[in-house]
Amino acid sequence: GFGFTHDGAIGTLEDFLALPVFGPWRSALGGNVMQKIVPFLMVLDTGTAPAVGLSVSLDATTVQTPANVATLDLLIARAAAGDLDLVAHGTWAAGGELGALYDTATRRFVSDTTGGPSADRSQLLAQIQSGSVQLTFRGVPPGTGARLGRDRDLDGTLDGDARATAYGNGTAGCGGVPSIRANAEAELGSTAFAFVGEDAAPQAQGVFLMSFAATSQPVLGLSLLVDLAHPIHVADARTADARGTATYPLALPSDPGLDGLHLYAQFVWLDACGPAGLSATAGVDVTLRR
Repeated sequence: GFGFTHDGAIGTLEDFLALPVFGPWRSALGGNVMQKIVPFLMVLDTGTAPAVGLSVSLDATTVQTPANVATLDLLIARAAAGDLDLVAHGTWAAGGELGALYDTATRRFVSDTTGGPSADRSQLLAQIQSGSVQLTFRGVPPGTGARLGRDRDLDGTLDGDARATAYGNGTAGCGGVPSIRANAEAELGSTAFAFVGEDAAPQAQGVFLMSFAATSQPVLGLSLLVDLAHPIHVADARTADARGTATYPLALPSDPGLDGLHLYAQFVWLDACGPAGLSATAGVDVTLRR
């Protein structure tokens, strides 16, 4: 994202200038001149502050390194100076993603969920030190923070409101606890939406469960988190691929009357290491949005 060419795919100017298109130019200038071109290009003022693209990842371990905290403080200071917008992305210890934008007016990190938590620097560092959250902080170009930190597609629905939310506890098998996620926002009318089960045993047999209601019931040593007693529910056989991954495609109707409806889903797998020969994901809660 912060390399060279239109998509940032080339990491250094040396690699960029090594592209075949520059071959005749390199031959004409010679090696000594080419070695001077890179530092010359690096000092040209693009109007972008040097800290744009700088990032630091903090968890309960890395936050103990003073240099890492100093990098965060530098990013906060440059955001206050207007050089960049500061965003953060990571996960809660209990599961689930988290995004935030640093508000220079209030000096607080504001989450990407409506009515969600906000925290100042000290409060956020305390949460990281306790292990309750881990975050990567990144300086992004001024004016882009609202999109990159809170509303990626600028559709007016915050990322956290549109994100699939984990709930309940999974049950470990031979490879640990399998996982479940949505491949995209659950936007009404989408034909590409799917639930994705991961970290199952390769070629494992299982079942995908979905309902309009959640529950938490002990069944055969695991927690059943989808209410199969609800009048509308799905129980569909699935087979994981060689990577332990399976999908359940779900074309979402374009009916605006379904806006705000919740779907609850879970994968259960045959697994020799789990209780009663089963493993299961946690549940995932998806809210349909227009």
